[in-house]
Formats: sequence, C-alpha cells, structure tokens
Amino acid sequence: MNLERYREILFQIGARKIKAKSLLAEGSEEQRFEACVLLHEAARRERDALAELNAPSLETQLASLAEQCACLVEGLDPRASRERWNSMESLVAKRPEGMGQAMVMPLAMRYFRAQEEFDALYETSPTIQKQRRLNALVPRRKVDQKRIRREIQRFVDHFPGDPVLWFGLHRISLALERWADAWMALSRAELLNPEEGAYRATQIALAWQVPEYRESARDLVASTLKSLPQQPFEVCLMLALAELGASADEPERLRMAQRAVEAAEAKAPADSKLLRSLGAARFMLAERLAGRYPTVADLVREGFIDLPQQAHVAPDADPLLLIAEHALSSVGPRVSA
Repeated sequence: MNLERYREILFQIGARKIKAKSLLAEGSEEQRFEACVLLHEAARRERDALAELNAPSLETQLASLAEQCACLVEGLDPRASRERWNSMESLVAKRPEGMGQAMVMPLAMRYFRAQEEFDALYETSPTIQKQRRLNALVPRRKVDQKRIRREIQRFVDHFPGDPVLWFGLHRISLALERWADAWMALSRAELLNPEEGAYRATQIALAWQVPEYRESARDLVASTLKSLPQQPFEVCLMLALAELGASADEPERLRMAQRAVEAAEAKAPADSKLLRSLGAARFMLAERLAGRYPTVADLVREGFIDLPQQAHVAPDADPLLLIAEHALSSVGPRVSA
C-alpha cells in the first residue's frame, strides 16, 4: 500500500470517529455502546492499514499507535488502550531523547485518568479480587455470584468498551441463569472484538446446548457456516460439535460437521488446550458417519475422558455435551496482564 492510499483510509477512519463522538455526546447507554463499537473498528482499521505499509518510518508507526490508543481510550477500553500505550513507549525509547513526546503527551492525561479510574474500581471490588486470587471467575456460592455480578456491572457501566468485562458479565449471568442478560453480554463482547474467536465459539456452543438461545443464534450459525474458511480454530471446533449435536443423522448436517472438523484441523495451534476436544470431535464424527452412536464409555476407552472424571459422569450422559463442556471450559478471551 502506498502512502496516498494510507491517508485515504485515515480519512475514512476519521468519519467513523466523528460519528462516534457525536453518539458519545448524546449519552444514552445504547449510543455510548454503539460509539465504542465504532471506535474499536477504527482502531482495527488503523492497525491493519499500518501493517500494509511498506517499511513505515518510526514517526508513522508512532502516529498510528497514538491514534489507535486514542480510539481505545475514547472507546472506553482501558485494557486494550494499555497494550497500545506500552507499544508506543517501546517506540519512543528507540528515538533520541525528547523526540516522539509531542505525539504521546496530548493523549497522556486522558489515558492515565482512565487507568486510574479502572484501578480504583478494582480496589473497591473485593469479590473480584478474591476470585482473581483463586484464578476462578465464577464463585461457588450464589450469594457470591450475585455480589461479583454487581461488581462487574459497575466496571461495565464505566467502561462499556471493554469486551473482556462483557464476557465476564456473561459468565456470571449464565451461572445465575439470567439467560437474556448472559446472551446480551456475550453478543456485546463479540461486537466489540469480532477477531476474538472465544466469543463466537461460546455463542455457538450455547445456542446448541441452551434452548433459550437457539432462536437468537439461528442467523449467527448460518453466517458462520458461510464464512467457515475465515473463522478461527475454536469457532470451527464448536460449530462441528453443534452440527453433530443437532444432526439427528441428517446427511447435510453431518457434512457440515465434517467441513467444520476439517477446518478446525487445518487451523489447530500445536499448543492449544482444545486439541483433545478436537480429537474427540473427530472420533464422534467418524463413528456417526459409520452409523454408530458412541457412549461415555467409548470416550473413556479412546482416552478423551479421564477415569477420575468418569466417576462424576452418568453412564447415559450425552458424550457430545461432555466434549462441549470441556471445550467451553478452555475457551476464553486472551487477556493482557
């Protein structure tokens, strides 16, 4: 991409930012969220445009990172803006002392104010702190689940542009069986960051397992099938499990499951926690294509369920649901420290 085309893209991004600022000024909850989505999209387009430039100068890289960071600060996402800020600081360190500060300083006050507000909310959220020490988002007791939901909701009210917060609100709402709230929170996480496969993968898995979600997810599943080559690994895996679960031996659904398994195999990272689930999905597909119906005992025999885990599973449990539950427990957004 040449510099002229890059500047044209920047102009298009500017139009999105103007619309987003107008929505933020109007101030309703829905308008604030729509503005956050636009600003996140602007940050991604800025990042992608920079990546296509041939050997951009340090000044161009720094200007782009500053713009991305500004979009994410205005888009009320302190977590993602911190990543861009750290990248900016790394670039500034490569330049002679004092150079590059002119691009960083106008943003500094807004950036640090948002970080301080985020930290202050954390300091007054004891249940979140406790669960973080336990490395578990969802507490066991209902009373603690309700308490942590209130704490996460406070974060979301202040920072509706953080998709990780929305995902956390989804997980807690799901535990409390607040089905509509859980689906809305998960959908908002996916709108803010459609590149994070964990969100769509979770939507697909839940749409198959939770009857309340099936109607809401019908279009989502159809659009995912159409764009299967572009979908990340975890989305392909969950779609394969969902199609196997819904197939009732319909040849077309089994073919879709096979396509999804093949797509997942082509994209599977070597270190993924989901590789065992992928192997289980491949086994289930082969059995179903052969006209057989594997049981939990078959999954244990093939090494897809550990013997200690089997002790807590009913012999007549749905093996596909067990695979999906294991996969879901390993699916989550990538979160920076």
